[in-house]
Amino acid sequence: MEPPIVAGVAGGVGTTLVAQALRGADHGIYGCSTAVDVLVCRSTLYSVSAAQRALQTTPAPPILAIVDDVPHATWGTNTTNKIRLTEPYVYRYIRIPMVAEWRDNPHPHAVAGNVLVDDERSLPKGIRSFAEALRELVDVVTEAATAHCPQSA
Repeated sequence: MEPPIVAGVAGGVGTTLVAQALRGADHGIYGCSTAVDVLVCRSTLYSVSAAQRALQTTPAPPILAIVDDVPHATWGTNTTNKIRLTEPYVYRYIRIPMVAEWRDNPHPHAVAGNVLVDDERSLPKGIRSFAEALRELVDVVTEAATAHCPQSA
């Protein structure tokens, strides 16, 4: 399987972090009519709205990775409703929790790149939910790739 193509709706939404963690291809900010496997946005009304605008031009429904903008976030009513309205236009969405410890880390991408290869029990508690979300994202990326590829007889 090819590395997944990952793009974000704007700078600073977590595209590089998700791409590094997935060992995917980081395509930066989404370009109109570009095929992507994973579209990344933040868990804010503005960012989810930007994802909706991008989804109008995606050739195929991507997986939407929604990166929490604060640790242990509770999504607001408007953001939750906007995400529900987005569901028919994405393959699936996955919530990616923010890792508070990484806010003060000069190289969080390097740490994220090892999350899936490290033994989950050895991960610090704050990173375990991130690793769990990434494993779910990997499963969905694999499922989507399989769904888009015809099976050989």
